[in-house]
Amino acid sequence: MPEKTALIGLHDNDFLETMSRVLVRRGFQVTATDNLDDMLQAMGVGDPIPSTLPASSFTAYLMDLNLGQPGSINYAPALTVYNLVRSYVEAGEVKFLGVSLNDETVALAQKVGIPAISPMKPLKELLELLESQ
Repeated sequence: MPEKTALIGLHDNDFLETMSRVLVRRGFQVTATDNLDDMLQAMGVGDPIPSTLPASSFTAYLMDLNLGQPGSINYAPALTVYNLVRSYVEAGEVKFLGVSLNDETVALAQKVGIPAISPMKPLKELLELLESQ
């Protein structure tokens, strides 16, 4: 079985630390960043950004859809990274997940094919359930 490696790019340091710890406990070697430039550097990407990576150094990618732009609906950072690894994701060799607390950002990213969720969805559903009683 190939080594499990994850690249995480999250601008919230608490969430970054939590997800890093969770993935380490699940057997991943984790590289954690809080900005797009460092994420691209960890992927071995320079300027200009290529259309795809010749090889993926990681088996999993987790990132803020709007990395570096908290609160924004701009999912361009995730689109940049996803496009680099899309062929590996589609081949089942790599996992990618974009996250945002902004439901509109999630919907826009999903519309262009980026795997994306709101990490708050389970909490929102629980609160709705509790408040409805």
